[in-house]
Amino acid sequence: MVQRVKKWGCALGAFATTRRGQVAGLVVAISIFLGLTLSRITANSIWFDEGYSLLLSQHSFGDIFNYTAVDVHPPLYYWVLKLWSMLFGTSDLAYRSLSVFFGGTSLILLYLLLRKFFTAKISLPTIIIVAMSPLLVRYGTEARMYTMVIAICLAGTLVFLNILKKNRLRDYILYALLVTAGMWTHYFTLVYWLGLWVFRLFYLLPERQSWGGFIRQYLSVKWILAHVLAILIFLPWAPHAISQFKNVSDYGFWIPELSLSSFTNLFSMTFFYLSDAMTKGYKTLLAVVALAFIIYLQIKIWGQATSKQRTGLKLLMTLALTPVFILACLSLPPFRSVFHQRYLMPTLVITYAVFAITPILYLAQRQKPVWIAIVGGGLLVAMLLLGDKSVYRNTNYNFDDVYTNNKHRMAKELVGEIHRQDPGKTPVVFCDLFIYIEAFNYSDKDHPIYYEKAAVNTKEALITPVFNPLRDDKSHQILDTDKFLAKNQEVWLATASDTDDVDMCLTTKYSLEKVRTVGAPDSTTGFKRYSATLYRLK
Repeated sequence: MVQRVKKWGCALGAFATTRRGQVAGLVVAISIFLGLTLSRITANSIWFDEGYSLLLSQHSFGDIFNYTAVDVHPPLYYWVLKLWSMLFGTSDLAYRSLSVFFGGTSLILLYLLLRKFFTAKISLPTIIIVAMSPLLVRYGTEARMYTMVIAICLAGTLVFLNILKKNRLRDYILYALLVTAGMWTHYFTLVYWLGLWVFRLFYLLPERQSWGGFIRQYLSVKWILAHVLAILIFLPWAPHAISQFKNVSDYGFWIPELSLSSFTNLFSMTFFYLSDAMTKGYKTLLAVVALAFIIYLQIKIWGQATSKQRTGLKLLMTLALTPVFILACLSLPPFRSVFHQRYLMPTLVITYAVFAITPILYLAQRQKPVWIAIVGGGLLVAMLLLGDKSVYRNTNYNFDDVYTNNKHRMAKELVGEIHRQDPGKTPVVFCDLFIYIEAFNYSDKDHPIYYEKAAVNTKEALITPVFNPLRDDKSHQILDTDKFLAKNQEVWLATASDTDDVDMCLTTKYSLEKVRTVGAPDSTTGFKRYSATLYRLK
């Protein structure tokens, strides 16, 4: 049996070295990723961050620039999402499929990156394992910029390696454009680009003949000018970026301050898609044992690695560790903490690659005992599959929400329940603007969804930049409540609390009587955080 397995392994390895075999391996990896994402891509309701993406994409390119200028992220992703929705529509599937596209693209780019240092027999199984990584699956089903950021950073890394090898002017220009694209998409691509600066140091340092020559090579004119070009292209947005960081510093941020738990939480979210407080029992033991195996295998493979493989391992390890360290430093006082797994997505994909390639390279080096690599790889795959299971259960679960009873976003489920309870064309008014942003894309001609003009002009709403698009867009806004009720004798009022609906919105001279209340129970707790009450005009 062992001999037969070895024979199959040799045949598979030989097939992987062919062009057809490499294409087949990539098809397998992308198929796994598509299976894990597309099978659940519309299962969960849009949550607030996604809703904001959708809301912005329905405005002009100029308006997107202006609205994001007072938010916390730059506008490039929203522009791309607008173009994507113009081509494919405005359904949940259409919006979220952009992230699936960039997720699949990232797998191809990661494979090309690994092939710079490792054979196809090593790179292909690594990509197949990375394809099932929980955070890649999680953010591959979210209408946000994170998989786009991964693709940009991996493309930038490929061009960076060409710079080191070929020193061509066109590569420097392309690298500058990718650095800028990353910064126009998400500011914390900066920590990834700084990781490439660190690797450049490690790469050039052994070749130095003198310190003066090394410094001139490290800070070469082309390298510096590439970054000057990137800065110049970013300059039109720079004043807005400064203002955004100042607002975060002045008014605070939702991420808790840096602590030891920040790092344990990063590990548990990366591999189990659970907070560290939720990673208990056998999962904790599994993580400790798997980590021990991977560290041991890392030590073993380093001694047998070729010079080319060591360079690849140095690059992967540098990009897995340096951005985490830099982001942690940026989260220390006097700065506000920004340490969150979403902001490290390119780094975490590299981390998955480090973990996956370790047992595979050990086997490729024909080191013994073989069972150590098999067990280490098996434990890693087990963690990833448990993480994927958690992603399936908790896709739009907000681990950072202080509202303990219900952290799943249930706007779509609430609108669906209203449709089941009321076949008539009764409008739905969302009293809470945050939930309206989660729900507006589920508006239809039978149950149009609205919010009140008064809601966007409250003191709290006026200082909340994300409501600016609602203030300017009149298509779903109730401008005159009395006229609206005179036209609609019945109305659903939706809220996210136990406060009486009428007390929260629809200030009117008319009297309303409550007919019935429906809710969307959380799938894990049964608690109905989102509810809607049907009112009839007396």
